[in-house]
Amino acid sequence: MKIDRNNKIINYIEQWEIDFGTKYDENNLKENIISNLIYDTLNWLEELEDSINTNIDNYYASFKENIEAIEENKKKLYELRKNIKLIQKDYLNLILRYIMVIYKNSGIVVYSYAFSGFDMDEDLISGFLTAIGSFGTEITKKDTDMESIKYQDFEIEVANGTNIKVALILNGKKIDVIKKLIRKFINMFEMEYKNELKNWSGDVSIFNNANKLIDECFNFGNEN
Repeated sequence: MKIDRNNKIINYIEQWEIDFGTKYDENNLKENIISNLIYDTLNWLEELEDSINTNIDNYYASFKENIEAIEENKKKLYELRKNIKLIQKDYLNLILRYIMVIYKNSGIVVYSYAFSGFDMDEDLISGFLTAIGSFGTEITKKDTDMESIKYQDFEIEVANGTNIKVALILNGKKIDVIKKLIRKFINMFEMEYKNELKNWSGDVSIFNNANKLIDECFNFGNEN
């Protein structure tokens, strides 16, 4: 089995992270360089996770009687997955910039939240998304749901609910969990404001308490 060799690689990565941190002050590195390093590390660790999982399955198929070794390797895989999740949280905290909730019938931004104090012209972004969506509909002659836009180091991830559209602005490359988080937030928002969204009067203040949904969905200090 290759599990021992893979564990040595994990230890090497952890030591590299320590050495890198002592040699380079985070303030001296551009944020996009840091995020790219973390992104590449995440991809590599996820490939490593798949490799270890395959090795465990193959080992189990050949040595079912060696339960102790199998369980030990499963524990190591569990620890790796925990570490991946922690790195994912650090990465998301680094790249999340802004989230907007747009009422689909009017295109009006009904709620927004800035991560880390990031400032954004909501009307400009909302109008841009509406224009791009209209352009797609004109070209294809059918309703087209835009999912992603990329410009330089920024990405805008867009997802639709029943009554709302959510745009999440990132300063970095997206990872798979992003789509899950956006979908989770949409479901929570539409459940919390089900009645208000059906017959919205135009008063955006009724959505002010949605910050608690941000805390619940995007609070990476705790398990989600």
